[in-house]
Order: sequence, then structure tokens, then C-alpha cells
Amino acid sequence: MEIQGFDLRVGQKPKPATYTALYEFNKAFVAMFSQFRSCEPGDRRIVMVWMESREPLASFGSLTLTHIRNWLRYYQLVAVEKEVEPLPEPNSPFKNRTKWIIEPTVRGWNAYENGMIIELDCGEKTFSLGIGKPYTTWERIFALVSTVWQQPKIARSRQDQWYQEVKSFYEQLLDKSSSEAERLARDWALEKALNWNRKKKRIVKNAIKKPATDVLTGEILLPKGQMTL
Repeated sequence: MEIQGFDLRVGQKPKPATYTALYEFNKAFVAMFSQFRSCEPGDRRIVMVWMESREPLASFGSLTLTHIRNWLRYYQLVAVEKEVEPLPEPNSPFKNRTKWIIEPTVRGWNAYENGMIIELDCGEKTFSLGIGKPYTTWERIFALVSTVWQQPKIARSRQDQWYQEVKSFYEQLLDKSSSEAERLARDWALEKALNWNRKKKRIVKNAIKKPATDVLTGEILLPKGQMTL
């Protein structure tokens, strides 16, 4: 990938990321650089320790963070240093623990503030993924779609059935700016809700059975004991 004449890639290409990493990538990237910003200028670093919780990134999970860290390093958006040190507890089944020290780069800060599109391998596909503050997140898109569907009171069970469709649609928005992606998501969700309501009305209408009639006289047959319609 070329930007302003510079090849941003360095080292061997990482293994394809998981789809969880794809959906969480920009949220984790923004959270990471927000953490850098909150640190003192001379101490802008994040230490990740395997099997230990480190806020604000612990909620993403170790595997997801590993994929995101490797791809950010590949594009020189962060600098990563690996350290192996003895565990403080000598009776632990593990003798050592691995620490990853992550520091921001100038390119990383530029991507965080102004946005950047990277090519990310995920499974057998390659996605153009926008990262940084100008781009949205899966969490934001899902919340927006859910809010739209709450207005016409789409049943939660029906929304759950549409969940995979939301994810597939999100993959089409990965390289769109926040404003464009959220507009497209809102329009898509609204159209889906309107189509479902039209379909539901047709189903209800067709489900109303005609009253039974006498084949000879054509008179409506009332249930036993009922005097009038």
C-alpha cells in the first residue's frame, strides 16, 4: 500500500485476522491511541501481558489484540517490542511470561487523527478497512441499526434473525467515512423495516379466514349459540 510515495508495510505479512478482529479493529485502534494520548509525552506506551488484564484493551481478548497488534506493526502504525521475563510466582506452572510493549509512531498518530485505509486479510478475503477517528465502528453501526428497528417495533426475535445480514452489510461500509457509513446503515435498516411491515400486513390480511357459508343458501353459518355476527 502506497501513501505519499512511502511503502507503509514492514516485515513479513501477518496471518489473516479473524472476523472478530476485523469488526473490532477500529474500535481497538482508537482506544489504543486514546490511551497513548492520556499518558505523559515521554511515557506513551501500553504494556500487554499474556493472560493478564490490561485496561482499556482487555475487553477485546488476547487473540483479537494479537491480530490487531501484528497488523498495526506491519503498517508501521505502532512499534512493538517483545520481552520475556521470569514469573514472580516460582510455583506457577509457567516459568516465564511474555510482555508486549507498544508505542505509537508518527504514522500511527496521523492515521488516528486523519484516518487511513489499510488492506486487511481476513479468512480468504482482503478488506479495505478505514481506521482512525474519521471512520466508524461495528459497535456504532449495530447500535444505529437497532435503534432504527425499535421505532417500528420490530420484534427482538426478528432482529436476531437479521443479525448476520447486519454483519454482512457492515463489511460493505468498512472503507466509508463515519457520516457516509452511518447514513447508508440507517437507510438500509429503515428500508428493511418498512419491507418487513408490509410483508407482515399481507400475512395478517391473508390469515383472516372467510366465514363458513351454507352451500345451498349462501347464508353465513354461525357457531353454535351465536345469534348474530
